[in-house]
Amino acid sequence: MEFIHGTVSEQNEFMDSFFEDYRMTNKNYRKEFRESAKAAKPPPPPKEFQEQKKRGRKKKEIIDTRSEEEKLIVANAQISFRY
Repeated sequence: MEFIHGTVSEQNEFMDSFFEDYRMTNKNYRKEFRESAKAAKPPPPPKEFQEQKKRGRKKKEIIDTRSEEEKLIVANAQISFRY
């Protein structure tokens, strides 16, 4: 309490030492807190490889219900159309 009623220079020295001690204490506290949080947290298990799921809409299956004769007729028509 003697520094509070002392000269201005004594008060400044007291306040500077107080803030310096406060900063160091706060810094050490944060450091210890982080280290304890790291130690308390278990390491994650290794991840297994998973195939990526295909995205989007599934394609429709086109079922050809034409008979063999219809297929031959269409094929001949396409060949004659090209030339």
